[in-house]
Amino acid sequence: MTMATSKLKLKHKTSAHKASKGRAAQTRRLAPAVTTSKVDSKGRVSLGKAFANSLVIIRSQNEDVVEIVRAEAIPAREAWLYKNPQAYESVRRGLEQAARGELVEGPDLEAGAKLADEIEE
Repeated sequence: MTMATSKLKLKHKTSAHKASKGRAAQTRRLAPAVTTSKVDSKGRVSLGKAFANSLVIIRSQNEDVVEIVRAEAIPAREAWLYKNPQAYESVRRGLEQAARGELVEGPDLEAGAKLADEIEE
């Protein structure tokens, strides 16, 4: 393999952006950079500081081309949420409501305990 290709999207915050609240984060796409690297005897190549401590997906396009893409891991027990659009939207909406302080009163635990005692008797 002679070269690795990478797709990067980095959030770039300018000083003007930092000063203004409420604006969406600016995304800047890096221009494709072509570099050469020697693969060591164990098949390794350094990706540089831009990829340091990153989780990546490595896709072999063919025997000469490899694509490296930044990734984030989702715990298996949470993956169901991202596979269920209705549940995801409900959670997202609930988080937005909570952030705005739109909360409902919680359950009456004393009444629940009293009912449980009555049922046991």
